[in-house]
Amino acid sequence: MRLAVLLVALAVVYLLTKGEGYQDTRETFQEVKAQVTPDENNTMIFQTQQEITKQLNVCCHCVGTNKIQMYKDSQTNDIKHVARYMFMIMTGFPYGTAVDATFINGKLVSAVLQKVTGADSDPSGITPFRDSIDDYMAYDQMAEKPSLKELDDTSK
Repeated sequence: MRLAVLLVALAVVYLLTKGEGYQDTRETFQEVKAQVTPDENNTMIFQTQQEITKQLNVCCHCVGTNKIQMYKDSQTNDIKHVARYMFMIMTGFPYGTAVDATFINGKLVSAVLQKVTGADSDPSGITPFRDSIDDYMAYDQMAEKPSLKELDDTSK
């Protein structure tokens, strides 16, 4: 009986430690000095602008490039750019928003709008003077458009 308990305990320990050895071999990017020409940057901005227009159905213009980081995959020689742009949304009331965009080999793979406090938190408590911003706003919160009735009710 003791031998059976010992074998079961060893099997449980083995199974629990077995999964910890997993490594994602695809993420082998290492940061290198960013060498981006104005034409390459313009192409990345255009792809980001098209994605914002497609997802949110708004007119937008890039007003600035905040940063561009470049990474190279040591196994496949893929090039990954991570860029942060400032866009002005011109549909309705104009406002600015930051966009974090990721490109692999010149193709847009991810565009995430401005970070805020969190999708499940109360947005009424958000102020422009927060010390830390650590989560992204959910797409449905960014894309929600108020009705004319809601706009009339807030003006009173």
